[in-house]
Amino acid sequence: MESYKRMKDKVTETEITNINGEKEIQTHTRGYIQRQSDLALIPMTEANPDYLKYLEDVKNGAKVTDFDYEAEAIKVAEDEAIFASTKYQRDRAKEYPTTDELIVALWEDVVEGRPESKLALQVKRLEIKKKYSK
Repeated sequence: MESYKRMKDKVTETEITNINGEKEIQTHTRGYIQRQSDLALIPMTEANPDYLKYLEDVKNGAKVTDFDYEAEAIKVAEDEAIFASTKYQRDRAKEYPTTDELIVALWEDVVEGRPESKLALQVKRLEIKKKYSK
């Protein structure tokens, strides 16, 4: 059975000028449901077939929990920290020799007894590791 997270209504305020030239604040409230199987955001409107399916699922006992914005913010911050801390890996991968280059160098060393390519690739790898240190 499908499960959902109910997201608190999002309230937006927009300053507009009315037909009399006066400034006023217009408030719009929108709510969303997040379907857990694919993390789709479903607007809470009767015109949306996914929302109608959600209502049907709720009648049939689907699990619905409130979306925890604080926990999500913590998770995003943790994910961003992990991503930032592994930048050196992505930078190195862009410049490292290709797998094909490594295989050819190993073949030349092991089978043909010519270590020059392998040694050159190792020097290149060490330079890249130094350039993008942990």
